[in-house]
This record gives sequence, C-alpha cells and structure tokens, in this order.
Amino acid sequence: MPDALAADTRRALAHIARQLEGYEDALRGLCIRGESVQTRHGRFGPPSSREAIDQRVDELETVTNEMQDLLPFLDGEGFERTEATLSDGTRAVRVIPTGPTEGEIVGVDFVVQTEPPRLLRASLHPPRLPRLAGWLVDTLTTELAFETVRGVPLVTEMHMRMRSRGIGRLRLDHETAMTVRYEPCD
Repeated sequence: MPDALAADTRRALAHIARQLEGYEDALRGLCIRGESVQTRHGRFGPPSSREAIDQRVDELETVTNEMQDLLPFLDGEGFERTEATLSDGTRAVRVIPTGPTEGEIVGVDFVVQTEPPRLLRASLHPPRLPRLAGWLVDTLTTELAFETVRGVPLVTEMHMRMRSRGIGRLRLDHETAMTVRYEPCD
C-alpha cells in the first residue's frame, strides 16, 4: 500500500533520515549532561530516585543504536505511513509495519516540521508482551523530544511509563523521565 503522505511530508522524512545517518559524527566530542528521575507510583517496582547524568556520548552504546532503529520508520520499505496536520502546522505521521516485525519498536508516531524539515517528537510503540505478561502490563509508553544539534536531531527529553493492571497502589506503576543537553566535553 503506498504511503498516504503529502509530498512535502515525504521530503521532510527523507531529509530527517539523511540527517540521522550522520548521527555518530555529530556526537563526536560531546558529553551528555542532565538528569534522570525514576518515580514509583504503585506499590511494586524499583524505588524512586534522581540521578545526575554527565557522560561522554561515546561511552554510551545504546544512544547510537536507538537512533539507528528509527531510520527504517522514516523512509524504509514495509511500512504504512499516514499523516495528519496539527493545529500548529506540524505534521503527525503514524508509521506501522505492513507485516510481522522483530525488535523493540513495532510502530512510531512522529511529529515533524516540514519547512525547514525537523524532527520534533516521537512516540514509540513497543511489541505486545506474550501471554500473561501481555495481560498484566496495561500500558507501556515511550515519548521522545528532539532538538537539532550539529545538524542532527538528538533526544533531549525522554519519558517512559509502565503500568500494570491492579487495584489502586497494588500495581507496578513506574515512570522514568530524562532531560539532557549536549555540550563539548571539558
């Protein structure tokens, strides 16, 4: 099925994909500074905590891998893409696979600006957990916000929440919020 996207949205997604290909070069010599806050809302799960982040980007393997995982969703084959124009003129683009997928992401909702092309936000759709785990976990959401640094969209905010079924506080209800900025390392 062909993408149901306007020509300028297709061009913006292709431009953003090209930007992400230079991701590793853009991060060279940068450090991530910010904070990570974990909050337990239910009775179960890891304890609440607050942690400062101050690391060289090249010490964090997962950062590069996560951004590369988004590339196929932007302009790869085997996905159905639909769009809607938001009230501020940005475009919301839903990307879902047309067949079975493997991996930690099975769909993405992007919010992009078409002129100039910029990736603003993304909501990641994780795969359904199998059997009983899929029934127990009620919601699992990951939201990302981006800023362009050295010509590449980089994650500056991440919010992840997992909530299980249960009654009141008798549930696993945990969220992680992270805000970062990218600066040259001292």
